[in-house]
Amino acid sequence: MTTMTIRSLACTAFLALPPAFAAVAHAADYPARPIRYVVAFAPGGINDILARIVGQKLNESWGQPVIVDNRPGAGGNVGAEIVAKSTPDGYTILNISTAHTISQTLYAKLGYSLERDLAPVVWLGGSSLIMVVTRLFRSRT
Repeated sequence: MTTMTIRSLACTAFLALPPAFAAVAHAADYPARPIRYVVAFAPGGINDILARIVGQKLNESWGQPVIVDNRPGAGGNVGAEIVAKSTPDGYTILNISTAHTISQTLYAKLGYSLERDLAPVVWLGGSSLIMVVTRLFRSRT
């Protein structure tokens, strides 16, 4: 390597350090204000209950309020679009379900892209769905 190449690499590394330290310093201050936790479904369902439990634990851990904001409609797309169009600063989070992955194939025009506009953070859990019907015919035994 030439002296000029080594100097340019050293200058590049030196110039890259301040933004890296700024990102670490910014992350250390998070959260500095309340968190908006959007639930794209109606209150009282499993998504809402889970969000309230997680929100309470985050409140205790972070020392900042976590406000659960129910925004039902269009199979969860209303709430997802609100979060997708919010400032990407980590202060607006979304509780989604498998309905959001299905929406990508059902709707021709969504106001957001699941892959481009939202980033996964953590998998919270899963639940089973059971379909039950009444018996239509009784056996004559």
